[in-house]
Amino acid sequence: MSTRSRIAAVAALALTALLVTLALPPVPQDPSYHEFADARAFLGVPNLLNVASNLPFIAVGIAGLIFLASARGREPFRGPGERRCYAVLFLSLLLIGIGSSCYHWRPTNETLFWDRLPMTLMFASFLGITVSERISARWGAALFTPLLAAGVASIFYWRLGDSAGRGDLRFYGLLQGFTMVAVPLIVLLFPPRYSRGKDLLLIAGVYALAKACEILDGPIHAMGGLVSGHTFKHLLGGCAAWRVLVMLRARRPLAEPAAVPSLRPGGNLMTAL
Repeated sequence: MSTRSRIAAVAALALTALLVTLALPPVPQDPSYHEFADARAFLGVPNLLNVASNLPFIAVGIAGLIFLASARGREPFRGPGERRCYAVLFLSLLLIGIGSSCYHWRPTNETLFWDRLPMTLMFASFLGITVSERISARWGAALFTPLLAAGVASIFYWRLGDSAGRGDLRFYGLLQGFTMVAVPLIVLLFPPRYSRGKDLLLIAGVYALAKACEILDGPIHAMGGLVSGHTFKHLLGGCAAWRVLVMLRARRPLAEPAAVPSLRPGGNLMTAL
């Protein structure tokens, strides 16, 4: 496939995902979402395992920010802009740990907002980083802030609508679902700018397994009554986050791949194609 054909494939996926999302009816928050299989309390902490299993996100977020701060001048990036993108990613992981812990301490739609808000930042930043490191650093820089803004807008759209009795999770689901499909596709279609590029497939795969555990929350808990699927989701998500830091510490820049069409100010994807 030519470079233009590969870009067109990703663009077609994005357009298809958006059209399917718009064609769906509004998706309100299911009230039963807050009824997790493991609701055991301990030492006054409700839903203890679902609360405590968020600690890996906090640990990785802090470790990642420390790594970025201590590796100035020798970090595995070609430019400072890429380093800032990873700073957003690690900050979002830290906030996910805090927000998700607060949510599981008192599961309501109000506290769920503070769980999902940093999640949107994580998905958006991970997608933007993948575009930058696989398709084009210029495109990644141009799309990074709009992706973050779109993610934040999707969660505010749900929360404001939910307060009025018409919440809609379609666009939050679009960001999460598209990222999970687009990242592996981009990794497979475009050459890497850094070593350890296949780690992104492992990271995406572990997170997909985490989502499966979330769906199987009750059945997993019923197997032995010790740990629920949702707790496993947090732990596997933390493993995926840790793998990002491992990748950064070990990777090295590679020869730059062939350039892709320029995304000039005022231009758009279709003109670039």
